[in-house]
Amino acid sequence: MELVFEITDPRSLQRGDARSRVFSETGGVIGRHPDCDWSIEDRQRLVSGRHAQVVWRSGEYFLIDLSRNGIVRADGGRLCKGQEVRIHDGAGFRFGAIELVARLLTPAPAERDWLTFALEPGEGGVTPLAPVLDPLLAMQEQDTPYGALDELAGLLDTVVAPRQPADHTPVDHDHLLVPRLIPEPESAATGEGAAQAAEPSVAFWQQLGEALGIDLATMALERREALALDAARLLRQCIGGLQRSLRNRDELHREIFGGTGPMAQEDSPLLDVNAGVAAAIRGLLLPRSSAAQASQAITGAFRHLQSHQVAMWAGSRAMARATLAHFSPQQLNWEFERDSSRPVINTAGSRWRAYLRFHHSLSRTDDWSDELLARHFTQAYRDQIRLLSTLHLDCQG
Repeated sequence: MELVFEITDPRSLQRGDARSRVFSETGGVIGRHPDCDWSIEDRQRLVSGRHAQVVWRSGEYFLIDLSRNGIVRADGGRLCKGQEVRIHDGAGFRFGAIELVARLLTPAPAERDWLTFALEPGEGGVTPLAPVLDPLLAMQEQDTPYGALDELAGLLDTVVAPRQPADHTPVDHDHLLVPRLIPEPESAATGEGAAQAAEPSVAFWQQLGEALGIDLATMALERREALALDAARLLRQCIGGLQRSLRNRDELHREIFGGTGPMAQEDSPLLDVNAGVAAAIRGLLLPRSSAAQASQAITGAFRHLQSHQVAMWAGSRAMARATLAHFSPQQLNWEFERDSSRPVINTAGSRWRAYLRFHHSLSRTDDWSDELLARHFTQAYRDQIRLLSTLHLDCQG
């Protein structure tokens, strides 16, 4: 009986390696070392120098694991190192990344002629006849009369291999693989070039450090990458906060001016306050807008917020002054004199009671506050916005 190990995937072979190996009853060693009975080269070095040993015992073949990485069966189980495992016909094993299948070949039984046997006298057993007494052998020797004279003629005869039964055909006829293209492996130079291209250059880190105002030359690569990610997160957070501030300004502007005013159409179209943060960042950083336009949009948004704060302060101050003037004694005298239904108040108590009635009448309606807001607050707000816009235009040139 012979054992044949065959590699199922030819792509795992190196050029010049044998795809199969026949082991006889003497056994052998499989491994990466050149002294092994079957030497298999492995680029990944998963196959050990002496990976496995094939032994023959009691009419059966056994496989012994000698490797460090182990041997895996076709069903996923692992062989115990140093333990003999019986090899069945069709059993599959995996040595690292190389898959093997086992075939057990039984030689054809020798044909025996019943004429070469005779009964021993007086016995029931069968004993083969001597060659000189076999008539068939004698006839064969007569066909080649010169064969006995030439002792070296037998070396020139063609040895015909015995036929194998139909159920044990050669391995190369059992498995025929359809040829297919194998992608060419990338060279080491190409891999190194791709790795270098994937890593940011020194100039990039220098420019990033100058943009952030931080010296990145003394930092490790992992720290630089973490810092770049933190800067991107802070940018996203700042853009989101700027959008919320602009939306609050617009809501307050509509509350005061009713949708019309000096800041209705001053925001840059690159910074959409109603869009999401990701959409705003895409609008600022994508190639459709230059870096200068994005910078102007951010600068303009912050200037609008600053102008809004200053204008709110100016309007509030004007409103406070107008309220103080509205309740001044002289203004109260004019209001009391305008009321013809009441006599002129001369005493302090009469003036106080008149003031209480006047305050009560103002509390029942908001006309006086709307009038003060329209006359004083809005005017001061518009004047301040107009002044700051002129200053910004002068600074831009």
